[in-house]
Formats: sequence, structure tokens, C-alpha cells
Amino acid sequence: QKRGVHDNLNHAFDFEALQSIKTRTEFVENGLQSITDASRGYFLRSSAYFDNQGAGSLLLIRDVTSFNSPVPTGQLKLTGTEFSFTAWVRTSPSFLKGYIVRKPLDASAEGAEELSCWGWYLHSAFGPQLHFGAHNFFYTQPTFPLEQSESAKQQEEIRPDGLHAIEAGIFSLLTVTVSAETVTFYQNLQVLGSKEMPNALADCFNGGRGILVGSEGLTLGSVQYHPTALVEADIEELLSAGGSLEDLSTGTAPEQFEMSEVDTVDGVIASSASAVSTQLAAMEKNAQVRAVLEHAKSIPAADYHSPPAPTGEIEANQTATADSVLSEREYFSLYQGPGRLTKTTGEAGSEHRRITKPPNFSGTGATLAFWYRHRAASECSATAGDTCGVYLFGAYSDASTEMCWSLWLERGRVWYDNRKSEQKSMYPFHEFPDKFDLVGDQTWRHLAVVFDEQTDEVTFYVDGTRGSRVAWGSAVREADCTGPNRRITLGHLEPGFTYGEEVEVFDVRMYVHEAGQGAVTGEEVRARG
Repeated sequence: QKRGVHDNLNHAFDFEALQSIKTRTEFVENGLQSITDASRGYFLRSSAYFDNQGAGSLLLIRDVTSFNSPVPTGQLKLTGTEFSFTAWVRTSPSFLKGYIVRKPLDASAEGAEELSCWGWYLHSAFGPQLHFGAHNFFYTQPTFPLEQSESAKQQEEIRPDGLHAIEAGIFSLLTVTVSAETVTFYQNLQVLGSKEMPNALADCFNGGRGILVGSEGLTLGSVQYHPTALVEADIEELLSAGGSLEDLSTGTAPEQFEMSEVDTVDGVIASSASAVSTQLAAMEKNAQVRAVLEHAKSIPAADYHSPPAPTGEIEANQTATADSVLSEREYFSLYQGPGRLTKTTGEAGSEHRRITKPPNFSGTGATLAFWYRHRAASECSATAGDTCGVYLFGAYSDASTEMCWSLWLERGRVWYDNRKSEQKSMYPFHEFPDKFDLVGDQTWRHLAVVFDEQTDEVTFYVDGTRGSRVAWGSAVREADCTGPNRRITLGHLEPGFTYGEEVEVFDVRMYVHEAGQGAVTGEEVRARG
């Protein structure tokens, strides 16, 4: 009799074919499905015998569904200190951000439409997030204050470090697991990150609104709630076989999430009220914007230009100042401003701007960093042709009339003079891409010029982005002027060289590279600007 049972089971489940399987993954992919199919002929699929509610898993959405707005579903109350959500997710090309599933606050609460008791959130660039605690909020400093929404001030918002872009049009199995101490995010089997829980997550009563599933631009399938913190092996089973080993081996599935008729009506009403409220808020905001624009048309344009910079001698700060952002760097202030470098006329030296007693970078290198605003193209003078150029800086030794180095800026290029290079004048130069065009009399641009003594190169940055890096043509350590009467002209050269555009500058700094520090890096330029 035992032999007969053995033969029948071996024949039904084909155990001999499974003997070559060595790993769990191979079993899930190649052996489990045949056992599952065979088991359905032997096992009763009834909750009376296979009570899946013992585990408490719920299937919120079974079929693949595309959403153009959140859909209300039934009541779900989180119990215990751990749980997980899993879902097959695909985003549309227009999707930016939205909730996969969330439990909103009571509709009567102020700002409730944007806040959640708890919610699983998705951003197309930053990836998945966990939002919770709006009903019982104790503020903790957000990890990403510049990137979080205004709602982060009223609820916890946790996401993994870095960018985790969700590629549009492709299904991924997303998972979030929550325990008392940590929350972990997965995409398929990849761990996107794990973060500590800043506060304990507690559920709330939201006036019977239930939970909302989906957002505009999301396509979801098999959205499941699990009352435990899933581990990688559990996720592998869901990814490979579409269900857990326990469910597949017995032919069962998580219980379908059902709603009573009252819940359904309440959910539809709440969802409709939410949509109307959102639309009315948008209409009110648009009306306010239109009113401001109409009012602005009647106001005469203000003169936003900086006052004229002083002429004559401008003494540089002789004491180095510690940079508040770059803790390892010090700088000398050459000119604070803001000031407009108006035209100077005639041969009298007193009418030209000269920065006296500037710091010296002989034997090392230096970085010039400053804010800069150019003239509009329509205001460029004919004397400067169509370049709108200006000698912004020109460095001289004592009474010499020959420049040690200079910086000439045009609308779309920068020139450097280097007296010790073979070409001496106008060497080297760089033409900007259109996006770096300096014309735009209402826009301040942060510029930086790095004279690198280690590579003998000069690097030009516009708004923190490197525009060029070229050879200086000689040793940078020998580029600066010498002598006690060194000077740097600001805006125009010495008398006799009067053309050039009126531009504006602010907070002109020189960082002298100290021994062992090296040149200012691009990361430092971006942080400073």
C-alpha cells in the first residue's frame, strides 16, 4: 500500500525530474509551477482549509490597471510593528510623482488632500518613498531639505539616498518593507536603500475614507499588502513565480480586498470631493496669478541696475577671510559691490578704477570668483562692435604698462592675455555654447577662473559648470605681477584704453592656493556659487 502511494505521488508530481535541481532559484523557476498545477487536482482551494487570513495578506489590486486618478478602496488598518507592500509598476512618459497606495487624512482636516497617515510614494527621478505620520507628527530634520515638498514639514518623508530613476514603459516589481527600526526599498531584487525610521509609524482613523490606490500616469498590477517585513527570498518568489511558495504550493492566493457597498459609496464621494477641491484650488491660484500679471503691467519698470562703482583707487582687503562654505579655503575681497562699471573717459588716471595692493600668487596659483551681469544685446555700443566685450581685469607690475595677465569677456567668449606665452596677446580663448551666453541684463551669473599651478592650465566656470580648460602657455607660478605697486584694473584698462561695455560685478574674490591645497576644484566652485 505504501509503495502504491509512493508511485502515485511520484507519477503525479514527477519527483524524479526534480532531483537535478540544486538551488532555490532553480526550483522556483523550473520546478514549482508543475507541482502547483498538479496540486490543484488534490488540494481543496477553500479558506476553510487554507486560511490565508492567518497570515493576513491582502490583494488590493489583482489585474493590471492604468490610472488617471486615485481609486478609493476598502478599509485597511496596519497592526503590529512591521509590514510590506509589493506591486508591479509601470510609469507613463508624463508621470512625475504620485502615490502607489496611501491612507489619506480625514477630509475635514486642513490640508488633508496632500497629507497621509501613511503612504507608499513614487518619484520618477528619486524613486520610491515612504510618507507617514501627518496625524501625529513630531518634526525631524529632513534628509533632503532642498528636494522635499512643502508637505515634508508636516509629515515624515523617507527615501533612499541618491537618484533612482524609474524608466517609463517598463514593468518593475517594487517592494517596500517596514519594521520598527528601518524601511527598505527594492526594485525587482535590487536593494535601492535602507533608512532608519525617524519615528514610529502608527495608523489613524480617517473618517471611513479607506485607502486610495494609484495615481495619474501609473499602471499597477498585483498590489499586495503583507503583514510582515518581507526578505529577499520572499521577493524572489514573487518576482520569479508570481506568488509565495506557500500560496503556489497549495493553490491559494492572498484574499481579495473587498469593499462593502457603504464603503464604496463613501469612497466615491470622498474621491469626487477631493477632485473638485483640487480643481477649485487650481482655478483660484490661476486667477490670482492673472490678477498679479495684470497689475504688474500697470507698474512702470524699475531701474534694477547697480549703482556706479567708485573710480580711482580701490584698495583690496589685506586680510584673508575664512570662507563660510569652503571651510578649508580663505579668500581676499578685491571689490564687494554690487557696482556698475560705468565708462571712464580721458587720459587722467584718477578716472580709471584700479584695485591696489592686491594679493600676490607668484609661486602658486589662484582662483578669481565673482558674480557678473552683462548688458543686453540691444544696449551694446558700436565702439565695441557686436562683441559687447570688456577688459574686466588687467594686472600690472609697478609702473609698467605691460599686463602680466588679463581677462576679457565678450557675450560668447573669454580671452586671456599672458605676457610670458609665445603668443602673449589674446591667448588662449574659449567660445561658449549658446546656453552660457553672458548677455541678459537681469540675470546674475557666477563666474570663476582657476589658474592651476599644478597643471599650468586655466579653467573657466559659468554657474558652476566648466566652460573650458586650456593650457596657460607658460608656468602659472610665474604668471602674477611682482613689486610693491602691483595693481589690477577693474572694468577698463589704464588711460588711453577707454572702450568696453558697462557691466556689473559683485563680491569679487581671489583665492590664493596655499601649499598642499591645490587648485580650487569644480565641486568647490559649485558649492560656492
